[in-house]
Amino acid sequence: MAGFIRISVLLLVLLLAGCQSATLQTAGRDVNAHPAMWLAEDDDSKVYLFGSIHVLPEGVRWYTPAIARAFENAEELVIESKADDSAGDMEMSDYIDARALLPEGQTLDELLSPADYARLQELVTILELDEYRISRMQPWLLRIVLTNEIFEHSGMQRTLGVDNLFEQSALRNEMKISALETPREAMMTLAEYPLEVQVRQLSESLNKTAGESENGDFSGLLLSWAMGDIDRNARLIAASMSPLTYRNVVVDRNRKWLPRLEGYLAKPQQTMVVVGNAHLVGKGNLIDMLKHRGHTVSRIQ
Repeated sequence: MAGFIRISVLLLVLLLAGCQSATLQTAGRDVNAHPAMWLAEDDDSKVYLFGSIHVLPEGVRWYTPAIARAFENAEELVIESKADDSAGDMEMSDYIDARALLPEGQTLDELLSPADYARLQELVTILELDEYRISRMQPWLLRIVLTNEIFEHSGMQRTLGVDNLFEQSALRNEMKISALETPREAMMTLAEYPLEVQVRQLSESLNKTAGESENGDFSGLLLSWAMGDIDRNARLIAASMSPLTYRNVVVDRNRKWLPRLEGYLAKPQQTMVVVGNAHLVGKGNLIDMLKHRGHTVSRIQ
């Protein structure tokens, strides 16, 4: 019972405590979270690996002294993706535009079952979205839109996300920022699914039970991340995706990133790597991949 009370109190603190202006410094006051962090190193290189939660509620204080030392002494911040210039932004915009909508004359009510489409209409009403525009979206993009809207309505904020705070701090301090993939490569992971697969994934999302809602799932993911409980976090992440999605979104990208990570281990410097937490725990994670390649990796928080 005492353990349950402690966990419940921590969850309330994480979800209800307020903060004024989001920075790494405010995320380090009165620390109430201790997420896992790893160090990969050789004779002259240190690569810290930290799992990001991309959206957070106010009040999560995760920037511990250990994380501060890893980041503030680093010469380079490495994140999942970023556009290198305005041309990259334009390329990304063109790519999304070309894949955002269903073929002319087609709408989602023709692809989803009547029950799934009715559930979608309920969400559209609750979230105050434009029903026609939603009905014309490709399922992969609609899933992103719905997830973002649900998070916003439940108090989660991208401005408080771990990777965003790191990137903003690095920009202010003129730290070098690199990426493991381009925004287009990241988006291709979702947009290149065949339409029938996209429809099936959308249906799965719409049919989550009340006890397995997106927000309910996220509360468990947030709590296990905050407590550094990587085993529970890995189970929840795996349960939140179909096997196909997990392989494409997590494992296949990890395989692509692995040689790029090894490139940072070849640099005589300290590097801070911040990627989505799903890439560092569970089946096919980057930590295990690095160890299998013979690198020395240890959990330091």
